[in-house]
Amino acid sequence: MLSQAEVNLAKVAEEVTVQIEIAYNKIEQMQSLITVAEDVLKARTEAARVADSQFEQNAALASARAEAAAKASSAKASLLEANLGLSLAQGELRRAMGEISR
Repeated sequence: MLSQAEVNLAKVAEEVTVQIEIAYNKIEQMQSLITVAEDVLKARTEAARVADSQFEQNAALASARAEAAAKASSAKASLLEANLGLSLAQGELRRAMGEISR
């Protein structure tokens, strides 16, 4: 009976360790994704600013301005999605560590 309990304990400890490692990996991936998404958002925002300026000077079509704005909005949505992914991964880590219940 005791040896079975020890085996079960070892199995649970291994499963928790794996869950924690997976959660840490997800957090690292999400942090990298956030960095990339922030860079893309900066670039798209600047492109939208340039398109607005060109449109105001009659050097660009309204469609180019709208496309640049849409790409900036899409980049912002991607950044929000990456931040959500990070929050979820952090929650998974806290759950794996027993800080919050399932």
